Amino acid sequence: MSKGKILIVEDWAITALEIERSLAKMGYEVTEITNSYESALKSIEKEKPDAILLDIGLKGKKDGIELAQKIDASIPIVYLTSSQDEETMIRAAYTNPSAYLSKPFRREELRSNLLIALNKAHTQNNLEAIGYGYSYDYTTKNIYHDTKPIYLSANEKLLLQIFVESKNKIIPADIIKERIWGVDAVIAENSLRTLLYRLRNKLEHLPIETIPSFGYKLYIKEE
Repeated sequence: MSKGKILIVEDWAITALEIERSLAKMGYEVTEITNSYESALKSIEKEKPDAILLDIGLKGKKDGIELAQKIDASIPIVYLTSSQDEETMIRAAYTNPSAYLSKPFRREELRSNLLIALNKAHTQNNLEAIGYGYSYDYTTKNIYHDTKPIYLSANEKLLLQIFVESKNKIIPADIIKERIWGVDAVIAENSLRTLLYRLRNKLEHLPIETIPSFGYKLYIKEE
């Protein structure tokens, strides 16, 4: 049984065939090998791969980064590149790839990075929409906006978890402090305010309401 369907988009035929042989030995199914923006789009539409190994440099006027911008963001991408040009890498970063492989790369590098990509896809498929473009993973406690992960510190993540689990209920400030710092901890009032300020800045579209003299509430929009 195949571990997953992989599309190879690679400008160099010899490199593409080597990758195909490696993937076959690992138990993956290669849906197709393409070498241009146009042929890759057609293949994605037809085969619906689980992940894409994508060369940044392609035949034709459009490169791999432009292809990544066009396709469904739920399909994980591993970039293949021999370029370390800073401008190119910045462009690539905005497409939120799962990983990068610098040519030439070893089979074990290919294996590990592909696993990262497929695990990322699995995680995103288990997300639950909580409104305003945000999705929350109740298992990992991670949050995403328009499929892009948002980094939170340990306490920020715990505070968000408290809000999400309460689901539209007002939470007293004392309860929040106990959950985050413990029952016996002596915490200044501004510690919680500072933590809330940081969380609100990172989740600017998610409404966290302050209830004066009582507590806080996160309004989760049902979709």
